[in-house]
Amino acid sequence: MTAIPALLGDLESLSGMAAHAAAGGDWTAVERYETVRIAILKTLSGLAADPALRAEALGALRKADSHSVTIGHAIDVGRRAHERSTRALRQSGTARRLYGKARTA
Repeated sequence: MTAIPALLGDLESLSGMAAHAAAGGDWTAVERYETVRIAILKTLSGLAADPALRAEALGALRKADSHSVTIGHAIDVGRRAHERSTRALRQSGTARRLYGKARTA
């Protein structure tokens, strides 16, 4: 029994948390989760150098690749949501009044 299944489980959890944070626009959390996720990916890459673990480690890395696509999609969703809310705020009368007061202060 190797540590690879545990590492893969951690990767899946981190990927889900990163995707959720990205969709919500919490970029600080995304950065934290991705930092840890990259460290685990580096560990798996190192384990793949061992001929006895290569097949299992490469399988885990392939699964991690699909999680990266999901995170990328969530980042796009979060970015679009942020742009929409920013645009709506700019267009609202309240924002224009507050912005005008701030400029004259």
